[in-house]
Amino acid sequence: MTDPYQPCEKKYERTRTLLKQLQGSGISVSIATRSDLVLRDIDLIRTLHDDGEKG
Repeated sequence: MTDPYQPCEKKYERTRTLLKQLQGSGISVSIATRSDLVLRDIDLIRTLHDDGEKG
């Protein structure tokens, strides 16, 4: 496991691309990061399966 929001993510957007590919799959993800860059992808993260949790 590693933080998906390394500095190079801002340029290459690999995590964002992966999140787009996971949409509609029903998969549940957990992301641990200290980077504010995760806020860029919050729209995609919210579309992923959440086992009924709200937040």
